[in-house]
Amino acid sequence: KFSTNTVHHIVLDGHGREEIDACIDITGTLGWFTTMYPVRLETQPGLGLAQSLKHIKETLRQIPGRGIAYGNLIGYQKNNLPKICFNYLGRFEAVGNVNAKSDTKIESQIWKIVGEDSGLSISSANQDWNLITVNGFVLDESLQFKISTKFDQMTAEFFARSFKESLEEVIEHTMSQTRQWLTVSDVHH
Repeated sequence: KFSTNTVHHIVLDGHGREEIDACIDITGTLGWFTTMYPVRLETQPGLGLAQSLKHIKETLRQIPGRGIAYGNLIGYQKNNLPKICFNYLGRFEAVGNVNAKSDTKIESQIWKIVGEDSGLSISSANQDWNLITVNGFVLDESLQFKISTKFDQMTAEFFARSFKESLEEVIEHTMSQTRQWLTVSDVHH
């Protein structure tokens, strides 16, 4: 359930293909410019879920270039980064696939998104120092998460249940709103 006075540090992992500078055209490039950067997420004491969501949104939007330069400026040292990683992969559609990073249709019946494990996505030589890794995506209009942990089965299941309950609380709150709310970053670019 929602806690009113907590601070969490996580690593956000992104594809790095957002527009960083209008003068730089990356549409003809291949691959991703992966961004990984630590963030401090803090709920607002005594203000409840709505105010905490707005505060966290504003905090994330203040990160310069969505973290694109963190690795070059600071570097990635395993002992200096939080041990929880979150990555939103994007939107996928099983029919007429959608590119996860640009939400554009791929007109091909050769490749299809499937809801089954595809095996290792990184080399086993690549060290994963995270205790928890959460990958989120939307597949055919359904929000899904894949959670990997280094915890025992019981602890991992407890985390997954807690994550789901908290997410459902945020969704329920958001869906119950009778209007949209703008924050500073929505009107000041």
